[in-house]
Amino acid sequence: MFCNKCGSEVSEGASFCKNCGNKLIDRKKYDLKKWLKIFRMVLIIFIIEVIATAITSQLEFDLIWQISRIITFITIPLVIIPFITCTIISFKNKEKVPLWFTILQGIIIAFIIIFIISSIIEKKQNDKLQENIEKYKNEDKTTYNSSYITLQEFNEIEIGMTYEEVVEIIGGEGDLIAEDAYGKTYTWEPSSNSGIYSVTMSFYNGKLTNKFKF
Repeated sequence: MFCNKCGSEVSEGASFCKNCGNKLIDRKKYDLKKWLKIFRMVLIIFIIEVIATAITSQLEFDLIWQISRIITFITIPLVIIPFITCTIISFKNKEKVPLWFTILQGIIIAFIIIFIISSIIEKKQNDKLQENIEKYKNEDKTTYNSSYITLQEFNEIEIGMTYEEVVEIIGGEGDLIAEDAYGKTYTWEPSSNSGIYSVTMSFYNGKLTNKFKF
């Protein structure tokens, strides 16, 4: 057994190096290769789960979609823990990590920053939409004629469709919750047991640009 700082030979089980006083590291406990292998395995499982969730969300398999979502969320900490462990070990032991791991570190940091910013923006937009919904409800309840929308109808609607085409698929008009010189935003209430809570669609110059389900 050798000191990871000065390279001097030390006895097995020693906690400190007699030569430089450095605290010795239990290599078996902090084996970077072992943790990289664990991380790579759970990362592959996580990617498969994300793909499965994305596919089932577009199909009429609500139960499978819900199960897939739950498994994906459970897998997240299983990915984060070995990732953080590998990062700490590499910095503490001054060990080099593979290029793919370094690239992944940069991607994850960028993703976290983007996620935080987008979450803040989305929250502000949702708060504004909710405020407009309450405003239109309170101003004129007779104009609040929400038509129920199913998950199948939501999936049939495509970006680029006109408002009239969307109304034809759903079978009724939505509730106008926001409007400016160029666009309008409508909301529809989902049908019971549809697996969704609300649907919002935005139209720019009469054509669908965004659709969201919550």
